[in-house]
Parts: sequence; structure tokens; C-alpha cells
Amino acid sequence: YQNRRADYVSAVLEKLLTMLPLVQSGVDVVQGLGLIESSMPLSLEHILIDAEIGRLCKRLRDGIDVRPEKNYFEDIRTVGQEGHFLKQKSTRAALRTSEFFTPDFCERGSYEEWTALGSPTMLTRAHQQVQAILKADMPHPLSASCEAVIREIVEEAKAVLD
Repeated sequence: YQNRRADYVSAVLEKLLTMLPLVQSGVDVVQGLGLIESSMPLSLEHILIDAEIGRLCKRLRDGIDVRPEKNYFEDIRTVGQEGHFLKQKSTRAALRTSEFFTPDFCERGSYEEWTALGSPTMLTRAHQQVQAILKADMPHPLSASCEAVIREIVEEAKAVLD
């Protein structure tokens, strides 16, 4: 993790540029999440970052909903230039839709807020999330019988391959 900090920006941009056309074309599966440097090492942090890139690409693919009920011109007229839209029912309803993409690892605050937090990078945030996931209990661990079957399969494969 620490040794890869300088390369992560390049890896993120490359992943975005390779994933966006795939998602835009409507593929069902994108392979290679978490793989970096010509798909040699696997990074847990990059699995999370790549998943966020995938969600962003999907959001871009889904486009903007322009149905008549999404016409907010009356709200704009009501609120005017000096007001805000937080009290509008349409705003509250719209914020609950998938049209508002909220990233987990990208900074959304001001520069001052970011520096006050210690200037965390996307990789730093992903690393913190990885640590939290690894420390947490498994939400749906395998049953003992399922683990036994998997171990049998692995042992049989080892015997055949040896």
C-alpha cells in the first residue's frame, strides 16, 4: 500500500479510461477490479476505488432524467436567486434518487476542509475502509458444512495436481 501511493493516480485514470467505454456499451461484467501494474498485483484499496469508478461510469451512462415530472422550473421561479431549494419537496425527493452520485473516496468539500482533515488522498480513504472491513465481523460467513465441502474440493484438486 505505502509503496504504491505515487502510482495510484495513474492507475485510477487508466482504470477510468478503460472502464468507461465498457460500461457505456452496456457490458454485464467488468473484470480486473483491484488489479494494477499490468494486472500483476491485486490491491484491496483499488478494488474499492475501482468499484467507485464503476458506479460513476454507470451514473454517467444512465444520463439525466428529463421526464415532465422532473421539470423544476416552477421551483426555480418560487425560490428565486437568493433562496435555496432545501425546503422544496421536489429537492428532497430528487436527492433520494440515483441521479445524485455521492462518492465514497473523492473529496467533496472545500480545499480548506480537506486540509483541515489532514489532506487525505483517495488511496488513504480506501485504505481506511479496507482496514474497517477487515476488522469487522463477516456479515454472512460460510457455514461449517460449506467450508468442509470447499476444503474437500481443494484437497482433491491438490491430489490430482501433485
